[in-house]
Amino acid sequence: MSNQTNGEAKRLTTEDPVSPETLAAFQQILGARQNIAMELMALEQLKIQLLAGNKKLQEQHDRLFQAILVERGLAPQTPAELDAKTGKITVVHVPQSPPEVPLPTEQPS
Repeated sequence: MSNQTNGEAKRLTTEDPVSPETLAAFQQILGARQNIAMELMALEQLKIQLLAGNKKLQEQHDRLFQAILVERGLAPQTPAELDAKTGKITVVHVPQSPPEVPLPTEQPS
C-alpha cells in the first residue's frame, strides 16, 4: 500500500502501523469467523447427538427384526425383508458364490 504525501506516493514499510480503520475491519472479520466456528461446533455437537439417537433406534430395530425372525423359526441373521404395509416376510436368497462367467477363448488366426 502507499500513502499520498504532498502529491507524491510514500511507500509504506513494516515500521508503519496499519490504519485504525483497517485494524477495525480486520477485527470484524476475525470476530465473524469465530462466530461461524462456534456455530459449527454447535452443529457438530447436535450431529453427534442425532447419530447417537439413530444408533439406539437402529439397535431397537435390529432386535425387533431378529425377534420376528426367531418367532418364525429362522436364524436371527437370516437375510430377509419385511413389507411394512402387509407384514409379509420374504427370505432373501443370497448366492453362495458368484455366477461363473465363461472365459473368452482365443481363436486361431
